[in-house]
Amino acid sequence: MCRLLAVPRSGLYAWQRRSPSTQSEEHWRLVRGIVGLFGAHHGRPGGAKMTRLLGVEGWSVGKGRVAQRMRHLGRRSIIRRAWGATTGSRHPWPAAPNWLARQFRVAKPNQAWVSGLTYLRTCRG
Repeated sequence: MCRLLAVPRSGLYAWQRRSPSTQSEEHWRLVRGIVGLFGAHHGRPGGAKMTRLLGVEGWSVGKGRVAQRMRHLGRRSIIRRAWGATTGSRHPWPAAPNWLARQFRVAKPNQAWVSGLTYLRTCRG
């Protein structure tokens, strides 16, 4: 491998014996901190919030560095979509009559058609 990469063996052995730099050690501590906080907060925080959380933990680190580390780690915040009503109920027209009246069993096909409303918020989410 040394011949292929044109690196002397003595350089390889010196690299193996060398202790990690302080910058490298700090980098890996930061990575462990990001991964730990990301998991503890269920994957919700992005770069800005992660920077604030790290500040609470005692880190003095910039938002750009944290965002870059998160990108390299493949950590993306889970963004909840904003909920908004899709229809307006303040209109003068009457609501459609409920012909089915919760009688969902029918004698033969094509007697009753139903649909579901997926945008209404329920207690189950």
